[in-house]
Amino acid sequence: MEASNAKIRDYLAFGSEGAVASVFVRYSNMHGKVTGNGIEITEPIMIRVISKHIAVSRETVSRIVNKWKDQGIIENENKTFTLKDMDYFKKLLVCDKCGVNNCVL
Repeated sequence: MEASNAKIRDYLAFGSEGAVASVFVRYSNMHGKVTGNGIEITEPIMIRVISKHIAVSRETVSRIVNKWKDQGIIENENKTFTLKDMDYFKKLLVCDKCGVNNCVL
């Protein structure tokens, strides 16, 4: 119940970009490996899967992800993403005020 409420909060309070960020943070908590380059998500993630999680069009998710790639916030190779700036996501989602203990999908 806590995770569902947090996902709804992320979408309503922070829009599409916040919802996509929320999915990346949750994947990093479930499948993330800290590297010298950031947090590598070891499970492949497809844009269409993210869009289904948050009920946003694939095109919108793709546009947000491409913006973050251009800004150097994330990078990807063969459906494997690395979050290079986790602080960006935490600030965007105001994680310090969230209160969710188990931030996973």
